[in-house]
Amino acid sequence: MKIKILLGDISTVKTGVVVNAAKPTLMGGSGVDGAIHNKVNKINGTYFLKNRILENFGVCDDEDYPRIKPGELYITRGYGCWHEIYHAVGIAQMKKQTNFAQKVNLMN
Repeated sequence: MKIKILLGDISTVKTGVVVNAAKPTLMGGSGVDGAIHNKVNKINGTYFLKNRILENFGVCDDEDYPRIKPGELYITRGYGCWHEIYHAVGIAQMKKQTNFAQKVNLMN
């Protein structure tokens, strides 16, 4: 398997898999997360990726968003943009959820 690290706009990269620096809710946001959602939605329709994720989790309304924990990975299809999207919640998201000691423990 060959892995490349590229610098630039993730929404313009032609590759099989992109890794999304996702929020725990997987519902998009700013930065990489927003760019990926925007690219998929531009091709497939408004809120397309958000709605597919909600369907996959069996969630019917916006008030019951799914959540994944830092360090976990959720894989979706690429919906015409890439083969797959790996949504990963990183340690930086833990600032809102845990204290420093827990972050350090997770990194070790």
